[in-house]
Amino acid sequence: MIHAIFIIKDGICLFSRQYSKKRIKTHLFSGFLSALMQFAKEVSHKDLKKLIIEDDIFSLYLADNISFVIKHDEIKKSKLEKISQKISNKFFECFSADIKNWNGDISCFRKFDEEADKILEIKGGTALIEMEKFLQEKRIKRIEAEEEKTIKGKLTLIEMEKSLREKKKD
Repeated sequence: MIHAIFIIKDGICLFSRQYSKKRIKTHLFSGFLSALMQFAKEVSHKDLKKLIIEDDIFSLYLADNISFVIKHDEIKKSKLEKISQKISNKFFECFSADIKNWNGDISCFRKFDEEADKILEIKGGTALIEMEKFLQEKRIKRIEAEEEKTIKGKLTLIEMEKSLREKKKD
C-alpha cells in the first residue's frame, strides 16, 4: 500500500499527498531527505534509492534533478518503478513550463492531487484511508487477542500457585 507521495526539488517539497493518518511534516522531511541524498552521493558516489526507518519504506526515483519519493509497504520493485515513472511523467507533462520558470512558489503544484490519485486509482484518497482503518482494526483485534492469552496464562499461573500453597498447608 502507498502511504504518501513527495516531489522534492532542491530540498523544497513541491508537492505532497499523504494517504494515511500518520502524517509527515513535508518541509522538514524534504530538507532532511535532500541532505541525506547529498550525503549518500558524497560518500558512495551513488544515488540514494531507498530509505527504511523501522516499518516505513521510502523509495526514491530521480528525474531531471527532481526527487519523486513514495512511502509504502512492501511492493514489488517493478510495480513501484511503474508507479514512479507514471507520476514523474505526468508531473512533467503538467508542470514542465512551471518548473523551467520556477520562482520558488509551490502553490501551482497543488492541483496535482487529482492526477496522483488517478495514477494510484484512488478516489479522493479515501480508499487508502479506509484500508488503513481496516488494518488498524485488525491490529487492535490481534493485540486484544494476545492480551487475552496473556491474561489467561497469568490466571492459570495464579491458580497453580494457589493450588501449590494449599498442598503445602496440608
